[in-house]
Amino acid sequence: MTSKDLPVIGDIVIIGYGDAMRGDGAVGHKIAQRIVQWGLPDVRVIATPRLTPEISEELSQSHLAIFVHAIPPSRGEEVTAQALDPCPSKITSSRIEDPCVLLSITQATYGRYPYAWCIEVPGVNFDFGPNLSPEAEHGIGVALERINHLIEESCYLPV
Repeated sequence: MTSKDLPVIGDIVIIGYGDAMRGDGAVGHKIAQRIVQWGLPDVRVIATPRLTPEISEELSQSHLAIFVHAIPPSRGEEVTAQALDPCPSKITSSRIEDPCVLLSITQATYGRYPYAWCIEVPGVNFDFGPNLSPEAEHGIGVALERINHLIEESCYLPV
C-alpha cells in the first residue's frame, strides 16, 4: 500500500510561489490570484514567496497539489508540466527549493502525500518591479489552461 492509497479529503491545492517583487518572478502569485477568481469549490490557493515546511499540512489534506512558479530562460522557453513524487534524498537544509522535497516532508510527517504536478512558466525579466514581460503574460495563459485541465482530470485519479 502506498501513501496515495490512504484515505484523503479529496481537495485540490494550488501553490503559486516566487518573488512577487521581481518582475516575472511574480508569475506564481499572479496565477494564484486568477485561480481564486474562478471560485472553484474544493480548490484552495496559496500564494507564497517560498516553499516552507508549514505547507506540508495543507498538502496532507489534499488529493492533488499543483505547484506553479517562474523559471529563468536558461531553464527553458516553454511552459512545462511535470508530475512529481517525493525525493527524500534532496532534503539537505531547511530551505526548500524543490516541491518534491516538500512532498517528502509531507510523507514523512503525515504518512501520505497528494498527487502533484509542477507547472513552470518561463520568464525573462527578474529585475525589481511589478511589471511582467510579454513572455510571462503569455505563459500565464498557457499555465492556466494546463491547470484547468489538471483540475478537470483530477476526478479520475484513484483515491
